[in-house]
Amino acid sequence: MSPEANKKLLARKMELENRWNNKYLVEGRVTVDMKPIEEEIRRVRKEMVMADVEICRLAHKDYHLEQNDLVVNV
Repeated sequence: MSPEANKKLLARKMELENRWNNKYLVEGRVTVDMKPIEEEIRRVRKEMVMADVEICRLAHKDYHLEQNDLVVNV
């Protein structure tokens, strides 16, 4: 994923968070109509993380774990 695509994902996440925050300010509490916004924020955030993981994977594609004594925390 390109840096431009990552910026678009970040912008989308920020837009959703702003919408959620505005609803909270108007309602004064968390309401059921905010749940879809929360789910979309979670989906976008996951997409951002997966894009970062893919960038790291591609940057280190010549690295072979079995040839090194590296401990990976999962």
